[in-house]
Amino acid sequence: MTPWFFERLGVAGVCVFGNSCTAIVTSVLLLIATAFPATNLSFGFFVFSMYSGFPFTVFSQLTTGPMLDAIAPADKIGFVQGLNNASMNFGMALAPWVFGLLADATSTTAAIITGICFSVAAALANAPLMRHPLMGKQSPKPPAQKRIFKGEDEEIVQKMLSGSYVDPELTLEIAKHRAMNGMPTVVPRVRPYGEEKETLGKLAKDASATFEFRRELADRILAGLASGKDDPENLEFSKEELVQFLNTVSRGDNQDQELIHQATTDLGVWMGD
Repeated sequence: MTPWFFERLGVAGVCVFGNSCTAIVTSVLLLIATAFPATNLSFGFFVFSMYSGFPFTVFSQLTTGPMLDAIAPADKIGFVQGLNNASMNFGMALAPWVFGLLADATSTTAAIITGICFSVAAALANAPLMRHPLMGKQSPKPPAQKRIFKGEDEEIVQKMLSGSYVDPELTLEIAKHRAMNGMPTVVPRVRPYGEEKETLGKLAKDASATFEFRRELADRILAGLASGKDDPENLEFSKEELVQFLNTVSRGDNQDQELIHQATTDLGVWMGD
């Protein structure tokens, strides 16, 4: 359930939601206990409200970890989370005693109202974090075929994704890197015909260059494999690398078939236009 809320409200939003639920549920329980006579019916309402509302009150406690993960340096996450757990445990050990002293000095009702005020204050304090780019509602991540991975040339992959022409040799390097790491291939954007009708000559030239490169690459690999029998150290691809490369590229289990189908449909529309 928590990931569902995180996806729709963001980490800070879930924290504010949990603080608000704590204040509301506690207020309802206090109202039932003080404003209504002690009957079986009021007891039933009290039990129902407590157990139906309690799961929502813990959301604020479940968000501190993800919030700290979002802002902590990568090499300090364990240290920061350790401090977080230590402070929470210290607070959970101290708070009951403090509220007990407050209840003795004033009344149980006053102590409960103080707790409600703390929950409201926490919700107000966390509300501005909902605008933080790392803690607010996150935009859905694009599929892997549309993302740039660590270790890749960002400029080249971005050009591939946008549908721009990229030197086939560079495209091969990206494809090889992804294949060797078990990542899905790049699925470039198919530009509408209207965007390219003025540059069809260049498009045909680029397509011809790509075709020639692929033909030469196939010849180069086959020649390399043949000559590798005598000089295996100079192979551009070892036999094992070639098999892994071909298996990864042709394998469909790491591909978003819906995305590929959409690209194929867009290409069909381009041809029809």
